[in-house]
Amino acid sequence: MDSKRHRRDLSPAHLLTRAHTLIEQCQLSGNLCFDGHAPTPQELQVAADCRTLSDDIRDALPHTAPGDLPSLLEWYDPIHRLGYGNAPDNDFVIRQRRRAIDAWTAGDPSISETAIYEMIAREMTNTAATIDADELRLYLTLKKKRAAVPAP
Repeated sequence: MDSKRHRRDLSPAHLLTRAHTLIEQCQLSGNLCFDGHAPTPQELQVAADCRTLSDDIRDALPHTAPGDLPSLLEWYDPIHRLGYGNAPDNDFVIRQRRRAIDAWTAGDPSISETAIYEMIAREMTNTAATIDADELRLYLTLKKKRAAVPAP
């Protein structure tokens, strides 16, 4: 057996492409219709594919370059919820978000200020309970900075 044939592609670009494709499939198959209907075989397959992708993203995140973390984290939560019906492990997500913030704070040029702001803002919108005091201060500082920029 060829081991390459069974190796998963956990590159951020591949995972993001799969996430976009699966979200489209969720829209087309009815996975985003929460009206209590019995899931169709197609919906069940898409949910299973979401579980597989969620697991792949979870496995990739600890080894992902900090610059790719914000975009993967953005997709990890909805893909996990669509596959498993619940939120991913908060502690795990916080650790990965912290890696991105720490790298940006240390001057990593692969992470933009905008990516950090959006990552924290998205979490503030979803569940502010996972934001620690340092992240809240950073968010407020970046928000104030963004508000001070004059419109073109």
